[in-house]
Amino acid sequence: MFDDGAKMMLFFAGVAAVVLSMAAEQNAPREALSTDVNTAGLPALPLAADLVSGPAQASVSSGPVALGDGFEAELLYGYVLEGRAVTRREFRTDATSSISPLDLGIV
Repeated sequence: MFDDGAKMMLFFAGVAAVVLSMAAEQNAPREALSTDVNTAGLPALPLAADLVSGPAQASVSSGPVALGDGFEAELLYGYVLEGRAVTRREFRTDATSSISPLDLGIV
């Protein structure tokens, strides 16, 4: 029915369609990510961090914290750091993207 050239053309057209649809999904407009955190129920953080000694970290005694969508976290440590965000990646479709939709690379 199809010769080898037509089969290859159909194959590459299908691959191109998949790649373009994935790129369109990644770059599609989406509602603004909420970065507001309700800190009322969180323990106090260490006071400050400096560039010489690294992040300030302290143990916290806290119960579980509701993250929404049925997720819960138990806080073990609080920390403060200073740095520069060098990469940013948004997640949409994995299982935890509803509670952690943003990944930052910090140096």
